[in-house]
Amino acid sequence: MSTMTRSRTERAREHFARVSQQYRGSVIDKWLSNLPEEYRSRTVEEDLAQDLWDGRLSRGSVKKLRRYLSEPTKFLLLKGPAGLGKSTLAATLGTELLVSGKVKSAHYESVPNLLPDISFNHSETDPIGRCSRPDFLVLDDVGVSTDAVTATQRRGIWSIINNRWGASFKPTIITSNLSLSETEHGLTLGEWFGEAAWDRISHDLTYVEFQGDSFRDR
Repeated sequence: MSTMTRSRTERAREHFARVSQQYRGSVIDKWLSNLPEEYRSRTVEEDLAQDLWDGRLSRGSVKKLRRYLSEPTKFLLLKGPAGLGKSTLAATLGTELLVSGKVKSAHYESVPNLLPDISFNHSETDPIGRCSRPDFLVLDDVGVSTDAVTATQRRGIWSIINNRWGASFKPTIITSNLSLSETEHGLTLGEWFGEAAWDRISHDLTYVEFQGDSFRDR
């Protein structure tokens, strides 16, 4: 890793530590407490530098992600095989958007855990509400479950996507290993989300693909 990259990473870590102290006990703490422990206490520059160095992300993808941090699109798709750091990067991007003040609230949701909870009871614990309200949302591991999505679950996913798409500024990050094209093997993202929801996602989408072998196998 170059001296320039290390310097950029060190400055990013120092900036994160300094600015996030202003938010302790409030939105940053709430966000971090909702994340899996391994996704906390990292910086975007640290993750991008490592992903670029290890070949998981191309230089073009890194540029896309830095541009996204400056001007987030409504949806960001991090796509690729399991074990390449998509979830970690999604979490650190959320932290950076909070620290920078671009969003005021954020929520992380594991989709395999979300689907069984979907209902339309409009309570405080209703997952449709908790995924629709925050400024920023991570929908992690879309399509990782082998179980079929029920009609009620698909309607709930549509509600979440439609609510966020219709808002003026509510960026959403989706991580998935599903394919984009029907020419690839298996279920596509469009089939999983449904035509209407995928049409909204595609309308204002930044797409970044991870490549390589899972670091969990090393």
